[in-house]
Amino acid sequence: MVIQKYHNQFVLFMFAILCLSCFSNYEPVISEITSDPNPVNKGGVVRLHCIAKDEDESSIRVKDFITYNWSASAGFFLVPDSTKDTLYKTPDLYIVPDSSDSIFNGSMVYWFAVNSSGAAIDTGFQTITCEVDDANNAVDILSILVRVQ
Repeated sequence: MVIQKYHNQFVLFMFAILCLSCFSNYEPVISEITSDPNPVNKGGVVRLHCIAKDEDESSIRVKDFITYNWSASAGFFLVPDSTKDTLYKTPDLYIVPDSSDSIFNGSMVYWFAVNSSGAAIDTGFQTITCEVDDANNAVDILSILVRVQ
């Protein structure tokens, strides 16, 4: 009887471990942020692409949806608007004026090297950061330096 009791507890313990592993969450991982061009001229535009993935995929758990939050030490973001028709393969853009706050967006944005008054920002390095979140609040963050010349 004692052996049977411990055997049942062991089976329940192993089942609990297996169930938890089925529902565990993998964090999203940013492999890189690309910038084109870099360096950029004062007042110029840089195309940024955050390359990230989330490995949550099993028969029980579906792949997590990834969101991207961009921020910059200066400048403005130009965000592709995927809700508009792009007949001529040129995406419509809308301006996100306050780059000191993070913005919700997709993996690609355009960054415009101007200050809040519309004048070109000074030469030097600007830090642009992408934070990637999944549906389970797991996060990865990566920054890139863009040189303004």
